[in-house]
Amino acid sequence: MEQYQKHGEAKFKTELSAVAEEYEVYLTERLSKDRSFEEGALYAGKNALVYDSVKEEGNIYTVLKNSSKKYVDNFEIIKGELFYFSQNEQEKKWAQEIGIKVSPYIVIDGELMSSNTNLDLMDKATGTIIIPQSVTKIGNGAFRDLEGLRSIVIPSTVKEIGDYAFSGNPTLENVVIEEGVEEIGAFAFERCTALKTIKIADSVSYIGSSCFHACSSLVEINFPRLLKTVPYRMLSACVLLSEIQLSEGIETIGSGAFEGCSSLTKLTIPSTVTKIDGSAFQYDIKLVNIEISKDNNYYTFSNSSLMSKDGKKLYYILSNTSIINIPETVENIETGALMGYSIASVLNISKNVRSINTTFSGNITKINVAEENSYFKSDNGNLYNKDMTTLIKYTQNEKTFVMPDTVIRIKIYAFYRRN
Repeated sequence: MEQYQKHGEAKFKTELSAVAEEYEVYLTERLSKDRSFEEGALYAGKNALVYDSVKEEGNIYTVLKNSSKKYVDNFEIIKGELFYFSQNEQEKKWAQEIGIKVSPYIVIDGELMSSNTNLDLMDKATGTIIIPQSVTKIGNGAFRDLEGLRSIVIPSTVKEIGDYAFSGNPTLENVVIEEGVEEIGAFAFERCTALKTIKIADSVSYIGSSCFHACSSLVEINFPRLLKTVPYRMLSACVLLSEIQLSEGIETIGSGAFEGCSSLTKLTIPSTVTKIDGSAFQYDIKLVNIEISKDNNYYTFSNSSLMSKDGKKLYYILSNTSIINIPETVENIETGALMGYSIASVLNISKNVRSINTTFSGNITKINVAEENSYFKSDNGNLYNKDMTTLIKYTQNEKTFVMPDTVIRIKIYAFYRRN
């Protein structure tokens, strides 16, 4: 057995030495053709050959064309150095004994696991990492709360970015997600406070909730064409985003999707959107313009109001004037419709409104209800149901409030104020 093991060791070391020798020949040939060639700028894997961040024709098999594919399969070139990838501890030991570096990454069945060594291959000068070609999933929390990483290219070989993969990374500024990546997990980039731009490939069809929550430096993001849903709180608290253009193909805008995007002034909604959660725009949003495709059969925007196509449901109203007038066609005021940033102090509720499912901007100090309205009534600027048995909204800011004798029920948030 021992003799058999020694034979296997010798064969393994011989084959790996041959790979290393062929790579040295490749480097020599490139340098002879181009005296400015810098091996530290070279990356190669099964699916790509990259020099100085530019893709070239070929891959690792182009570089090591004469070596046994059985062994080349486990190699990648990272920053000009050969790295051997294996979960076999004996093989890693043998590789190191002949001077071949072993990858510090822990990759199990294609998944890059969370580890303190995940920044070991980062270019310290640029803060850049190129994910190894052997990785098909960036595991949950793989780079979570790690400092120093500034730029990352996620190659097409990666199909999934796990939950919290880059969460809380305080130095990450730029991300490129290449064509071929399909899923980005929940909270994947949340609290990446230095992240300015992210380019998402059209192949991405799923983005998890709160993916970019509190990316407070983000100024540019695109929406991939295969994406169907803008998920819960996807861009909440992205305070520098001023414009969002949703791509054709998106069907649903989830709850709190743009919550707290205090610089957001323009939103473009495509024809394919069929459902908008009423609280998608709540808190501090200062929208002045919503553009909806003329081919959208579910929503319309007029009189500063985002409404259902028939005008009966109000989803959001631009409140950048001192008075908010609910359009005459509206019957239902949906969740979050009046929860955005507002300078308005007066709210006028029209005669056809029959249900109110929203809380109110804290600046409103007076609510008026049309006399013809059969469902609601105002008294001293406060809002009640028609027979005044339910207090819906108290708008005053007095220290003392005398409740009318008729009131037997107080709605939740009736006294809530949020400026």
